[in-house]
Amino acid sequence: MASFLIGSKARQATQNSIAISCYKASTVPDYLCPPDVARLRLEHETSCNRYYVCENGKATEMSCPGRRFFNRRTQTCGRSTRPCRTNARILIQHVTECQFDVRSGTVGRDSICRRVFVPYPNAGNGTGVLVCNTDGSAFLAHCPVTFAGIQTVFVNGKCRVRQVMRGRHKWEKLLRNPGRYPPDTLSINRTARTRTGIRPLDTSRESNRKKEMELVRSAAKNRTPRV
Repeated sequence: MASFLIGSKARQATQNSIAISCYKASTVPDYLCPPDVARLRLEHETSCNRYYVCENGKATEMSCPGRRFFNRRTQTCGRSTRPCRTNARILIQHVTECQFDVRSGTVGRDSICRRVFVPYPNAGNGTGVLVCNTDGSAFLAHCPVTFAGIQTVFVNGKCRVRQVMRGRHKWEKLLRNPGRYPPDTLSINRTARTRTGIRPLDTSRESNRKKEMELVRSAAKNRTPRV
């Protein structure tokens, strides 16, 4: 059984090295990095001591120092190999959407790719993506889960955050200030004190309310009672 598994892995590695990807925009999987999330770390395809840092929709390959391994749950490098997981690419042969249509004419190298990406399992719920190869096969990759536990889906060439949060204001808040993602897990200081150049969200509203109360009180004091 062990020899069969080793043989399967060897064949898969050989196929992976032979297959030529239609994705030529970058050597790293930028398409897995959600542009809606300011910062996120992803597992590497083959190594547990390497990972990707997603920033503003772009992926950068990084390595853990020493004999440390990437932990997807804690988003850090640790000494334990137990949480080690890779986002291994699965090679799928004969993907219809990736196969070149010979009836369309020329078969140049750039025109072999019919499509680059195919949402998986379907366009309505693409939790994964098939990255097409020039021979009509494809690698299956999975869209990441955010810190808040939201499953991203593949839309318009990227894994993106779907609008699943209740209330439109939360979604708009996320888009306005992605650096504070997720907004519900952060405590916001709502005191009336202000520092130079910094004004808390509720300060102006609270100060206006105080001024209105002072005007009402002063008017009540100046009002003379009728005899």
